[in-house]
Amino acid sequence: MYTIYKYTRDENERGEVERVERLFLQEHMTYWRNFKSGKWENEINVRDFIVNNYTEYTGDDSFLSGPTQDTLDLWQQLSELM
Repeated sequence: MYTIYKYTRDENERGEVERVERLFLQEHMTYWRNFKSGKWENEINVRDFIVNNYTEYTGDDSFLSGPTQDTLDLWQQLSELM
């Protein structure tokens, strides 16, 4: 369950805030159900999340696409500067 805050600022001629709206939305989210538990569930702890949930990729690079023409053009420009 999570809460979303939506702030709407209405200012008068003097720049004073007259109204602030808050929208509370509660919804069941399931994205993290397959992650391993850890400190990250109760605090901002990116390291703990990565250490507990990192899985090494052992496949090859076949899922990658080649460079775009823009990338090739930029690389050509950079190569001339080196």
